[in-house]
Amino acid sequence: MIISFSDEDLRGIKTPHEDPLVITMQITNHSVKGVLVDNRISVDVLSLYAFTLMGLSREELRPILSPLAGFTGDTLNPKGVIILPMTIGEDSCQATSLVPFLVVKMPPTYNVILGQPSQTTLKAVTLIPHLKMKFPILGGVCDARGDQSTAKECYFTSLKVPNKILPKETQVPEEVSEYRGRPVEELELIFLEEDGS
Repeated sequence: MIISFSDEDLRGIKTPHEDPLVITMQITNHSVKGVLVDNRISVDVLSLYAFTLMGLSREELRPILSPLAGFTGDTLNPKGVIILPMTIGEDSCQATSLVPFLVVKMPPTYNVILGQPSQTTLKAVTLIPHLKMKFPILGGVCDARGDQSTAKECYFTSLKVPNKILPKETQVPEEVSEYRGRPVEELELIFLEEDGS
């Protein structure tokens, strides 16, 4: 089966853009917004916040002992793993699969991060400029459209998360040294405004 994208898939997308692919999907009987489709992550992640809002219990989690490592070297300890039914696509064209989600306490930027495992199961193909994910079903191709306004909401939410401050022992000390570099010649002062400021 051939999956392709055309200019018709751009309908409703404000271009040019640098938005991530953020979709809405069903998990159990809940419509979940703020789902980041990320081809780089090797797991499917459900935020602890969304897990709690769905009314799920921590007793339903299977323990997991290995931490989740980010590309910057930071780690998160998952609360556990839970297998839930996920439905993606529109009512007339959709696919459902059972997904093992790692439940993680993380900043409230996204409710779910849909990683490589689910995308592979769906045989999904994404195209970020079109903000669309397409996947085959019996007799056709379905799609999940990205939502630019939700993507922007998620981005602005991420800006509200307080910056992490390095612990005192890992802060870079100000270097005061007699060996610090100096200009090799006299520097000329250049004013950008006529009044000398």
